[in-house]
Amino acid sequence: MVHWDLLPCMDGNSVALAAADALSKQDSGRRPDIQTDNGSGYVSREFKMVLSDNGIGHHRIRPHTPEDNSLVERAHRTLGEALDEFEVETYWEARERIAEIVEWYNHQRLHSGINFLRPIDYYRSDPERLLRIRQRKIEQARHNRKEENLKRKQRTLFFAFPQGPEPLISATCEKSSFL
Repeated sequence: MVHWDLLPCMDGNSVALAAADALSKQDSGRRPDIQTDNGSGYVSREFKMVLSDNGIGHHRIRPHTPEDNSLVERAHRTLGEALDEFEVETYWEARERIAEIVEWYNHQRLHSGINFLRPIDYYRSDPERLLRIRQRKIEQARHNRKEENLKRKQRTLFFAFPQGPEPLISATCEKSSFL
């Protein structure tokens, strides 16, 4: 999440100010299109002006189809579930808790949609290099596990067939016989 804000209302001015703040944090070279639902703040003249002034395209999802905005909806659900763990009593306490959750979401949580990387690594690092390192670790772990399993099997065979004056299985006969 590049930017978040806890708005007391979703009118055009509030949403436009939040959008301007979010755009000020965005890399100057990147100007992606924004996708939103059809809330009154997102269809307002003020919001459209902020996007237009910054060269940002705007795509609104179809009415009553939140699945068209599934990434945002899932992020909201994750944040909501994490926020449910706290007893928030004031607006400022809610902002503080949300800031902590967003920090966790961006810097600690592994996301299945980006190959179980953290967003900070995926968007601000070299994800291909990280995935190569992970693959090498997996291959090394598999190799170590195979070696350990082989050692375990050898120990089991050693204890199952002890060497001594009277073996459990006679190897001198043409047919194995139990003594």
